[in-house]
Amino acid sequence: YNSDSLDRYSEKYTKPDVQFCQTYDQDYLPVVYPGFSAKHVMGKKLNEIPRKGGSFLWRQLYNNAQAGSNMTFVAMFDELDEGTAIMKVTQS
Repeated sequence: YNSDSLDRYSEKYTKPDVQFCQTYDQDYLPVVYPGFSAKHVMGKKLNEIPRKGGSFLWRQLYNNAQAGSNMTFVAMFDELDEGTAIMKVTQS
């Protein structure tokens, strides 16, 4: 999983899906996730899909916006045991 593979995914799936939905006046809600690691839960490889300091998530969000999507669903925001959690933050 890297920027190139995320870009290829966007070209192959996201952009055509957005265009299809726009043609038929439908909403499109792509899903993003920050990465994955469940070594301690399932015995899988550590950082199976690495977060890369947030760049893995950022690239998905960027590609969705570039494809024309005006909304995105962030999956698994509370899965601490799988390393997919996105902690809630505020400016104040």
